[in-house]
Amino acid sequence: MAVGTIPAHTVDIGGTAAVPAAGYFSDPDGDALTYSASSSSDAVATVNIEGSTATVTGVARGSAVVTITAADPDGLQANQGFNVEVGQDAIKEATVTIFGLRAVSNRDSLVAATDVKGTISVLLDVQSNDETVTAVALTLDDAVISCRGTSSDQAAGLADSGGGQIEIECLLPTAKKQGTCEGYPLEPMYMNGDRVLGARITTAEGATRETLATQTITLKNSNYIDLAFSPGKAFVFNTGTTAGNVTWYGGPGPAAPDNQNSFHACPVIFDEDIVVGRLTGGGSAQGRSSVDLSFLAPSATNPISTQARPVARSAPPYTWDINPDWNRYVEGLPAFVINGVLDPDGNDIRDKFASGNLPSANLPRSPEHLQGIGIDFKPPLPDEIRDRLSGRNTTPSKIHVGRWDRRDQSYDDEEIEEGMHYSDTFAGVSQRLVVTEMWELGSSSTADFVPNNSANHIGLVATIAVGDCSVPANKDTGRTGTATPFVPIVENATGIADLPEDDASTDGVDRHGVACYVAELQSMTDRMGNDARPFLEAWGIRVQSSAAFGVDRRAPEISDEQPDKAVILRNDSETPISLPTLTFSTSDPKLESGDPGSGVVEDSIRVYTGAWLPTSRRTWGGYLTASNSDRSGLTPATYGEMNATGDVTIYLDSLAVHRRHTVNVAVPDNASPPNWATTSFTVTIDNTAPSWMVGNGTSAGMVNARGAASAVLRVVGTISDANEIESAVLTVRSGGGGSCETNLTALPDRGTTKRVNANGFDLANGSNKIEIDEVVTITRPSAGGGEQLCVTIETEDAAVDSSGRGAGNEAVLYVADVLFEWGS
Repeated sequence: MAVGTIPAHTVDIGGTAAVPAAGYFSDPDGDALTYSASSSSDAVATVNIEGSTATVTGVARGSAVVTITAADPDGLQANQGFNVEVGQDAIKEATVTIFGLRAVSNRDSLVAATDVKGTISVLLDVQSNDETVTAVALTLDDAVISCRGTSSDQAAGLADSGGGQIEIECLLPTAKKQGTCEGYPLEPMYMNGDRVLGARITTAEGATRETLATQTITLKNSNYIDLAFSPGKAFVFNTGTTAGNVTWYGGPGPAAPDNQNSFHACPVIFDEDIVVGRLTGGGSAQGRSSVDLSFLAPSATNPISTQARPVARSAPPYTWDINPDWNRYVEGLPAFVINGVLDPDGNDIRDKFASGNLPSANLPRSPEHLQGIGIDFKPPLPDEIRDRLSGRNTTPSKIHVGRWDRRDQSYDDEEIEEGMHYSDTFAGVSQRLVVTEMWELGSSSTADFVPNNSANHIGLVATIAVGDCSVPANKDTGRTGTATPFVPIVENATGIADLPEDDASTDGVDRHGVACYVAELQSMTDRMGNDARPFLEAWGIRVQSSAAFGVDRRAPEISDEQPDKAVILRNDSETPISLPTLTFSTSDPKLESGDPGSGVVEDSIRVYTGAWLPTSRRTWGGYLTASNSDRSGLTPATYGEMNATGDVTIYLDSLAVHRRHTVNVAVPDNASPPNWATTSFTVTIDNTAPSWMVGNGTSAGMVNARGAASAVLRVVGTISDANEIESAVLTVRSGGGGSCETNLTALPDRGTTKRVNANGFDLANGSNKIEIDEVVTITRPSAGGGEQLCVTIETEDAAVDSSGRGAGNEAVLYVADVLFEWGS
């Protein structure tokens, strides 16, 4: 049985305590007892027993229960336990101390405890000593604020043994409000006045250690008006603007719960003696439009609210609504402000609030948390409406022809000219019908100011109808014109390619298709779905092309090219001037409607060598001219002429000779931009006949043939030309009068008077070079005496005239002049 109570024991870590077990147990029969022992936590303390003595060893800080069991020989047992505390008398507790207050915006600036505003940094000195610190917090009166700051990640695991010290920076937001702004006053988390600032740390064992000394601070936060925005219909897409990314709200009417946007004002008051009774709010869409957020329905005499009219709210909720019925001409980035604060007795108490939120003049943008909001109930509108409202001279909107410039990322456009034909593309880019002088500063704009048609590519969708210009309803303009609906041929034409070919006549006569075209804007919507059409009708404005026009997408036709294959051209003596020529015929085909096309533009025909570049020329070239004057002094700007039937002659002036050229011709019509027809000629200019170079061994001077029946004449040399030699006929001739230049007679090569075996034979070999080494045997003449013999080569190259016919460049080459002395 147990005797007495074993007392609690305290041991150090690694220390021991001996417990004499025999003193706490006895056996009534006097039998000898045996002892055993166990620990409830061997991680804290262990126990061993030898005989009747139990030895407790401390392992780690903490508590454990040690139980000793005594048993007699018959197996009867008795237990007795006692508490063991390990290390409690030996550890050094962690500490936390406040040692400074610092400004968040300037780390070098200390904050006086008597003037604390907004969010400040509280500097703490944490020493873990023999404990492990797992959390750090601030206390303000009874409130506990979890530590937040640049060093908060160091708050856990500072040191688990051996001591440790670290400086902790905790942010204290003294101006924090409770709840979200929905038009009602918001309670601050902490009222102004004296507050007790402290700090606490938490250890791994769950113990808390309070700061050794608290500090009294005085809160002096400024009262302010919190602003918030409740979105209506959600058109949530972002546009990158100079103001950053903007999410847009709005869209067409009518006003409905899902299409009403609201601005809320919520007083946040830190001084107990301040009470707000009335707020006056207003704003504008500054930076993108001067139209104010009036928060009032437009009046009958003023359909657009353009003057600032602050609206008062005498009791919560302090909420101002914007919707398409009241603010249908508003678009832009709203700047909402509160410009009046009164107490319940009507006294102005603006000076009791932060001046940054309540300016007395020059309304700024809303606070930072309201940035990135766009309001857009207004469609893209013609400048004419804006100009009428402002009293300025109106600039009528027009429909132009334009194309997207990839390099400049903008539209190049031109006003439609009276009677002009237009083609489908410009430099490979489709020609579109675009609307100019439209004002769009809302969701479809990517800049603070995007005038005219340059906004068409960022979400504006225009519906443009094209009709017959001779239809009376399509000619009406202005307020009276809107009463006669446009009669379309094509209801939604995005570009010239959507229109059938037709002429541009304005005489009102439909020859085959329509008299001519006129375009009119039917509607234009922005990305919110705001449509300009109701506004155009209300203001009596029709946006049309400034003139009637036609469509021509057929290039001129080219035929009868001469030469029609690659040739070598010589000077053409049949032309007005002695120059090689190229000829062809051109005509403009009829349109799809059967009407005449826009016509060939003679003065714009281009002649050049090099790559096909319709807007420029390379290497050699210029424009064809229509002048019929003397062409003996051709210059690079005067290359040919075209007659009344479309026959074109091109004079190849200044082209390098003996070179192969590709001469390109581009023929435009009168469309904008022109439709081009092209053809090319491959020619080599050759104005030089073949030439002779005498070689060694050619007979010359006098040959003594006295008494001989025959003698030998040798011709050695080279015939050459820049191009192929078509023929080269060698002939031995008698000079007759002792000269090789007159009275030449070919020696006979047949019959009874035959003098040579062959005469007048062709040496051409299909190349531009002929090597000659010919030996001719001359038979003695019957008369004897001296005889002057000449050798000629009649040659011509492969050049032809412009028609591909005629002889080439010809020459008679005198290659040998020999005196034969036949004597007796």
